[in-house]
Amino acid sequence: MEEMSKMSAYKAHRLHVAWIQLLTGIYTLWSSIKIIFISIFSKEPQRSITAVTRLWGRKLIAPTGLVLKVKGAEHIEQSRGKPTVIMCNHTSLYDIPVSFLSLDVDLRMIAKKELFNIPVLSTALNKGDFVSIDRNNIEQAKKDLQVAETKLKKGIVLWVAPEGTRSRDGKLRPFKKGGFHLAIDTNAQIIPVAIKGLDKVLPSNSYDLIINGQVEIEIGEPIDSAGYDKKSCNELIQITRNAMLELLGENYND
Repeated sequence: MEEMSKMSAYKAHRLHVAWIQLLTGIYTLWSSIKIIFISIFSKEPQRSITAVTRLWGRKLIAPTGLVLKVKGAEHIEQSRGKPTVIMCNHTSLYDIPVSFLSLDVDLRMIAKKELFNIPVLSTALNKGDFVSIDRNNIEQAKKDLQVAETKLKKGIVLWVAPEGTRSRDGKLRPFKKGGFHLAIDTNAQIIPVAIKGLDKVLPSNSYDLIINGQVEIEIGEPIDSAGYDKKSCNELIQITRNAMLELLGENYND
């Protein structure tokens, strides 16, 4: 990592980007197949699947030369053994692999339902304890959050993008309530995480990719959702948002 950090960053040629996209597809397919087999044959599938997801993240990041600098890892330790929800900003397709590599927990994502329609990947996501969320159907979304509760009770840490979708300009978008309702219902610890710089490495809705870029992952102090309810949910949202803005170094009144 030290050697890579000294290399100059540069914009990848389109053919280079296409090659990385091909590798991403291959690694994702192979990892999906491994997760399916692990879910069937492993005696400890949860830990084994976590190992696969971390390896998948490493394989995706390696061709980009991306350097990750993690701060605040000790805050993860404070929540071990408790239901935990990671609230992370979302600016790039690389947020997920970066999170797998940076957060030393049994991490799974609450992901959009469209990903659960892709052959092989959909089976791996279901078998791997990932959670689908239907953003366009409130009743189904409530059922999805009930499924998420069962994952938290298994000791899985759920990753949520409270903005709901990727930010186009790198700024923090308004938060949606679903993930906070989940935290309140399970008395979970909320850990705010800010990934800084990925919007410059691979911007949302773009094929521009910076090779040998640097990204900082700031892990904030846990926020206890105990004591909050549906009526005070907005207060919890604002506390979490302010914490994330502080980690990002943005003005509270952005």
